[in-house]
Amino acid sequence: MKKLFVKGCIYLGFFIPLFLLVFSVSLLKPNFFIYDQYQDKIFDIKNINVGIYGDSHIKNAIDTRIIQEQNNISITHFSSNGIPLFYTIRQIEKHLKLNKEIKVILDLGTNNIENNLYLEGDQYSKVGFLTHLSNNYIYLQPGDYCLFFKYYPVLTLQGIFNGIYQTSTFFNAGINKTSRVLSNSVLNQFDQLKQEHDSIRANINPKFYSNFEIENLKKLVTKNPQTSFLFIRPPEHPLHQRLYGNQVKFMQLKDYFKSKSNVIFLDYGIKNYKDSLFSDYSHLNNHGNFLLTNELLESEEFISFIK
Repeated sequence: MKKLFVKGCIYLGFFIPLFLLVFSVSLLKPNFFIYDQYQDKIFDIKNINVGIYGDSHIKNAIDTRIIQEQNNISITHFSSNGIPLFYTIRQIEKHLKLNKEIKVILDLGTNNIENNLYLEGDQYSKVGFLTHLSNNYIYLQPGDYCLFFKYYPVLTLQGIFNGIYQTSTFFNAGINKTSRVLSNSVLNQFDQLKQEHDSIRANINPKFYSNFEIENLKKLVTKNPQTSFLFIRPPEHPLHQRLYGNQVKFMQLKDYFKSKSNVIFLDYGIKNYKDSLFSDYSHLNNHGNFLLTNELLESEEFISFIK
């Protein structure tokens, strides 16, 4: 027993310093550029005029190539499919340290005003938790690591290890392209989807306090009064809004952020887009993307913001 204890101490004495060394070195990975595969261009974050942040909802909604060609500005997507708002906030904070002049376009809709379930470890999706932590741990602050280790120590360790050798922070697809159209068969499955969605929410024991992500977003806006923010809610299918059932909360948050002098809020969520413009309940397809991008380019507020 004594020998086993000694071996355990030796193992920990070797493993912990090694992990801290490798972890510290990995934080030095260059994160000052990104390759936009859609525009086929490398962007130096220090020189970008406009960055688009958020999850797949905005990644499916805005075509940066059209905007760039018509306005001759440096604009790219940092958005990522399924990414929790919390990681997006930390990424923006990192980019503001590199480029104080960057203008921030952020996706904010009924889909991401509740805490993202990918933060809740294997209670919802072990793969989702690990994927987003691995891709974004380099943006986190020291207190964030303590929080993640407190709630999900083993998964957090695994996620960081997985991310040490990843290079995903250097690449971005730039935009999600899909010709898929919301079908009648999918529409007819809504009641089942709603039941499953509500059941998952009801059965998860959340580790992060209510409004954890939104409170961090409020801090981001408040602590960076010199930064110009444009919050956009992309078009949402009526069934998407029924799925989340948080329209009242969204309107309250919309009014809150609109009251901030450094925030513009463009709400396209109530636009009456036809089913043929959606690929599913919550994402635009290529036709919807083209339509929204051109609507933005006809908006004086949008053009004034990006110039």
